Amino acid sequence: MLSSLAYASPAETLPAQGESVPALQVNEPLTTGLELEKLQAVSYLRDATGEDDLEAVISKDKAGQFTAMPPNWVAGYTADAIWMKFTLAFPSHGIAPYWLEISPAILDDIQLYVPTGVEQYQLQRLGDHQPASARPITHRNFVFPLHPQLDDQPHTFYVRVKSTGVINFHATLWQPGAFIAQHSRPDSLIGAYYGIRLFLAMFAIILWVWLRHQIFFWYAFYQCVVCSVQAYFAGTAQIMWPMEPLLADAIQKSLNFLYTATALWFYAALFDLKSHYPRTLRVIHGLASINIVLFLAVVTRLMPYPATWVNLLYLGGMLLLLGISIRILRDRRYGNVLFIASLWVNGMPILPAILKNLGVPWAPSITIMDNLILWPLISLVLVTLGMVKFAKNEAEKKLLAKDLALRNSQESERILDQRVSERTQQLEQSNHRLKLEIAERETLHHQLQGALTRKRELMAAQRQFFAMASHEFRTPLAIIDATAQRLALSHELEAEKAAAEKVSESENASTTLNAMSKIRRATLRMSRMIDNFLNMDKLELVNVPDAITLELIDLRQLILANAEHYRSLTNHSINLDLPDSAVMVLCDPYMINLVISNLIDNAIKYSTMGTALEIALSEVKGQAQIQVRDAGSGIAADQLEKIFEKYFRGSDNKQIQGTGLGLHVSRKIAESHDGSLTVSSEVGIGSTFVFSLPISESG
Repeated sequence: MLSSLAYASPAETLPAQGESVPALQVNEPLTTGLELEKLQAVSYLRDATGEDDLEAVISKDKAGQFTAMPPNWVAGYTADAIWMKFTLAFPSHGIAPYWLEISPAILDDIQLYVPTGVEQYQLQRLGDHQPASARPITHRNFVFPLHPQLDDQPHTFYVRVKSTGVINFHATLWQPGAFIAQHSRPDSLIGAYYGIRLFLAMFAIILWVWLRHQIFFWYAFYQCVVCSVQAYFAGTAQIMWPMEPLLADAIQKSLNFLYTATALWFYAALFDLKSHYPRTLRVIHGLASINIVLFLAVVTRLMPYPATWVNLLYLGGMLLLLGISIRILRDRRYGNVLFIASLWVNGMPILPAILKNLGVPWAPSITIMDNLILWPLISLVLVTLGMVKFAKNEAEKKLLAKDLALRNSQESERILDQRVSERTQQLEQSNHRLKLEIAERETLHHQLQGALTRKRELMAAQRQFFAMASHEFRTPLAIIDATAQRLALSHELEAEKAAAEKVSESENASTTLNAMSKIRRATLRMSRMIDNFLNMDKLELVNVPDAITLELIDLRQLILANAEHYRSLTNHSINLDLPDSAVMVLCDPYMINLVISNLIDNAIKYSTMGTALEIALSEVKGQAQIQVRDAGSGIAADQLEKIFEKYFRGSDNKQIQGTGLGLHVSRKIAESHDGSLTVSSEVGIGSTFVFSLPISESG
């Protein structure tokens, strides 16, 4: 899994203190590196206080407190400072400089004391708490250039190592040419390894976009996280992306938690826990959430790196996933075999090291982790083979679904064609019936045109008859009215003469005057009845442009003329409430005069004897309103609208003469002028008719 976890083994059995470590003779030329710890040329000392300086360490060395370093030695997670010592004898015929490579690349602080004379040392300091740009030789590991004394004499070097991560120590002595030659190929292979993982991640993203399955997203994310973790633990990331050292160190350590969370999510998706083991999935999510919280806390440096938590959380997550894999095999879900194998190959070699880190005494020691790339690579191959198989199945499903959709589309198209054919036949039949119906309607239209023409001829004849009848009726009525007016005037003059001569008026004279008044009222009623009939005929015609003749008139003068006319024909008093200025409207004067005449005549007919009529004219919101109020018996509420119907007579007014046309014609005239005619009434009190017309803007 992670190099910081892989090498941790604090419970390693070590040789006794004071065991001598001989000086290592450096031969020339160095065609490969001298791995000092494998040649058993290194001894070490723990400084529990971390405060010992070089002088104190040399004193302890002389006292025999250094211990020979066994193979595969690690100090584990410790706050101690670890001092390393090795003695080298460089040949006098050798060629300086030499390079000392110290790994792993996650050590926080490395102090190398290079001998320059008798108990004189020069300090060189590296580590991932130092800027990568400050390294004398740019490499993923820490490389110290050495310019030793070439005198065949042994020289002791001291190295102080301190780190918050796992402390492990590998020291290799190189000549520059051999270092470059030996590292070029491994570094290229490591770069190729990262490239393969990133390529697989990119390809998984393409599959995710195509197949729309979350497992490909998690696979891509998992590969990216693994690359980042391994790049930081190998020291490659610190060289490729230079940044503030403590930030890079925080990222390197926090990636342990991100890796654990990503592995949990990834294998949960691989094993489809959502469908098969939803309760277990909730535990996975909870454990992953804890790792994410710790990742954010460490990477933002809100809390120090909790080394023990790394082991506990990884151990818990790995044991949980291993238990799930056993359950999957027990449930005979053999389609996940490759994924299970990748999980075991990836996790099982690391479990003994984790147990050692946690201080389990019976945890086995392993040396299988010498090559940390090998096991992740095997796991990568297994999981990728599983993903290829999964992608193949998903692609087949998608292609099958597309094929099924294509067949359904073809079937739908066939059904649609059939329906279109049937609908076309139906439309043809409908068109045929429509043509027949159109022919019938054209025949009816011609018949109606003929009937309409005949009706128009009849209506023209009717209008001609009405005009002739009106003329014939009006002429004798006018003669009768004029004769009655002259007789009435003659008798009024005789009455005035008799009054002047103080001669009493005869009873025959009074009777004659009353008779003349009745003749005039009857003549007026007959004339207005003819007007109502003629106007009703006019208003019920259609498309008659000359039915209404519009003129600009003053309503005030029209009301005054009608009031004066009716005062001479009735005993009722007529009270007027008129504005001082003219109220101009655009209307047919003849028709509007008929409306006013009808309203005043109705008020006179239905008023109680001796009561007064009230006529008012006002302007309300751009409308001229004429109110005619009487003090008659009133109109029942259920008959307020019926009185405007043609030929309607109220049940209480049968004894009063009338045709039932006056109000009907009056409302028609009002509506034809964009006006209105309404009524309000109280039984026993009287009625009020309101006649409204638009006021002319030009007036």
